[in-house]
Amino acid sequence: MGGFGPWRPEWSLIRLPGLRMPFFGVLARQPEVMGWGTQPEDLEPWLPDGAEIELWDDSGHFVHIEFPDRAAERVLDFLARHR
Repeated sequence: MGGFGPWRPEWSLIRLPGLRMPFFGVLARQPEVMGWGTQPEDLEPWLPDGAEIELWDDSGHFVHIEFPDRAAERVLDFLARHR
């Protein structure tokens, strides 16, 4: 099932192309119960123009807990470039 209940990633993915603001995402690659096994190729068709996605091979679902300094640095960098 993944996550907290009967949720499917594609329910959110279909909304991504309509976003009109800068988009930054992290795709954690370590398989775990909290994840759905989303792969980069699953995201690519749905990303809005100019989207930035990082693949973190060494992290699971909770990137901000596992790597708080890296997560903060990347988000702050993204925001600084898009103010």
